Amino acid sequence: MKITLLTAALFASGCASAATPVDGWYTGVFGGYTYFPSNVDYTTTGLVYDHTGFNDGYNAGIRVGYQSNPIRYEVEYTYLSGATRFFNINAVPKQMLVVRL
Repeated sequence: MKITLLTAALFASGCASAATPVDGWYTGVFGGYTYFPSNVDYTTTGLVYDHTGFNDGYNAGIRVGYQSNPIRYEVEYTYLSGATRFFNINAVPKQMLVVRL
């Protein structure tokens, strides 16, 4: 009973103090840590790049928008940075590829 009462009180206080959205233009800047999963495969010009691994990186971006309650129109640009550690080309590891001219 105490947990139910506490949960209901927290919910009611959050609803009572919620800010009313203001219509108009807004902007924002953001950034953070980027993790790329290792299960990314991609094919181009007959070559299959698979079992790819990436270094961790960062992201940064900006957003511009207009809020017309209850709809928000937004444009966002995000830059992701992360370098490739290893990959296979047609099931041959990158370290084993030999280029002969």
